[in-house]
Amino acid sequence: MNAIRLIFRGCTRRHAGQQPFIHHQLGCNRNQWISINWKTEVSNIRNYYISGSYSLNNNISCQVKILLKLAENNKSREIYTILNNLNCSTTFKGNVFENFLAELYQKIGWDTKVVGGKNDKGADILLFNSKQKVHAIIQVKNTKRPVSKKEIVNECDNFIGIYNPGTAKKYTCDTLMIFSLNGYTKGAWNYNYPATHKIFRYEWSYIESLIQFYANSF
Repeated sequence: MNAIRLIFRGCTRRHAGQQPFIHHQLGCNRNQWISINWKTEVSNIRNYYISGSYSLNNNISCQVKILLKLAENNKSREIYTILNNLNCSTTFKGNVFENFLAELYQKIGWDTKVVGGKNDKGADILLFNSKQKVHAIIQVKNTKRPVSKKEIVNECDNFIGIYNPGTAKKYTCDTLMIFSLNGYTKGAWNYNYPATHKIFRYEWSYIESLIQFYANSF
């Protein structure tokens, strides 16, 4: 699927005419405030995460706010660095990634719902069209390594429903979008799924295009 075409489908450009974000004081909780001047301190945020010298107390909402502020300024490299270096559990890393992606889609005009969980069966985010029907089911992968063929097969099985009704039937949607922070193995790329469904595999470069589109709306 053409990346730009997917971005514009359903987009309302509701942020048109707003002024660029320059300086913002972001509250993480009652005892934490981060004063961020993007011209001088964006790199500091990245360094905090990498060095481990700064903690947000596993506050998903706070981390997503920081990522969105970086997205406003088209700082995709910093966003990738933060997501790739979160020092926490696999579940928490996935939660940050899926909540950021869901809110990023909202910022460019889509309606979304985060449904991921222990038994999500391959549905982390639901992407709705203008008629409030599920346009696509999104699964995100925030791992240090490329997603393997075995993982792709598992996601496709959960989506299509091999032994039990899949998420495609549950949400009446034939489109699955898989987002991997660090790409896919050759086997994962080459895996062929049944022609009855639409399954798209996206890498970080596609998310960069979403971030750029959002940043250009200011």
